[in-house]
Amino acid sequence: MLELISKFNDLSDTKGYKILFFLIGSIVFISSYIFQIVNDKPCKNILGEIIRSLHHLCIYFIFYGFLAPVSILWAMLFILIISIFSWITINNKCLLTHFENNLCKTNNNNIFHDLSYYITRKLDTFMLHNRIKIYSVVCIIIFLRLYEYYIPGKNKKVKIHGHRGARGLLPENTLAAFKYVIENNIDFLELDLQITKDNQIIIYHDKSINTEICGGVSKPIKTLSLKEIKEYDCGSNKNIKFPNQQTVPDEKIMTFIELINLIQREYKYKKIMMNIEIKTTKSLDTDDEVYNFSNKLIEISRGNQRNSGT
Repeated sequence: MLELISKFNDLSDTKGYKILFFLIGSIVFISSYIFQIVNDKPCKNILGEIIRSLHHLCIYFIFYGFLAPVSILWAMLFILIISIFSWITINNKCLLTHFENNLCKTNNNNIFHDLSYYITRKLDTFMLHNRIKIYSVVCIIIFLRLYEYYIPGKNKKVKIHGHRGARGLLPENTLAAFKYVIENNIDFLELDLQITKDNQIIIYHDKSINTEICGGVSKPIKTLSLKEIKEYDCGSNKNIKFPNQQTVPDEKIMTFIELINLIQREYKYKKIMMNIEIKTTKSLDTDDEVYNFSNKLIEISRGNQRNSGT
């Protein structure tokens, strides 16, 4: 059971799931709020109207809080516990409804109408009379999700890294290898970065071109321009160390920006973790070269954050 909860926690932490959760929440919140405005009329007291809108928002999180992204589960649990405490202490009545009735000068017996009231009265009546029991169960589900997420030693679980992509199956550090890792939900995308003569960051492991893999003439990466780098075919020659590796003819050495663009274009709703190694060697690279390499990588990272809106 904990394994299923773990998989759901991981799913809930993806960008696509978060967008869906808050999109549905916004639709339900707005619909519920509009239905009450139409049927119960707007409140003339501004504070009362704010409490009413807050009430509708809380109702969504009470109903669906157990499905929330794991990063905000604590907030969902807090809302649920406060709600249950409110119902228990004032005879199964809601504190926010009490405040709203007083501020909007409505009958104190007026019942707060959320979306379930307008969908089916029977469901609303059932929820009204059983909500403490139902949401106590929801709290238990949230506790289980939080326990699984924060369980001692969980974060020490071995994570699978796609080393140089998936070089046991496909040519290393290539488009095909990286797509394989992403599409098969490997935990981390491991890759190596080098910098070319014209200050372009590429994804490659060795300091010089490995002719057994990419053919051609072996030259140091930092002495080649990106145009020269792109002339090498790193997918046609099978790496003899990996008998199950498939060739992918005409695979070129990728730039780091090309990988980022691929992810943003085709996998923008997937959570992708990277293990990046900057390949510098004290005996081969000067301090100025390393400094330039680092600054270029920072520049790319900041540019990516601006472009993605993060």
